[in-house]
Amino acid sequence: MELSFLKSLVIIFGVSGMVVFLLGRLKIPSIVGFLIAGVILGPHGFEFIREGDIILLIGKRENINQAIEYLET
Repeated sequence: MELSFLKSLVIIFGVSGMVVFLLGRLKIPSIVGFLIAGVILGPHGFEFIREGDIILLIGKRENINQAIEYLET
């Protein structure tokens, strides 16, 4: 599980970085690049990242609560 999570993160950051860089050269805002990368990688695109473990792990409520608590201190 841990290796697949790491692999998924590398894919997400790699594709996002490339798309944002290319669109930045065209003077298109980076948020558009992140949205396009999400469409490409997501379950309705080329399905590099499928619905399941990675989405649940990133979106767990405990992780969000820990981040909020960290920011409040």
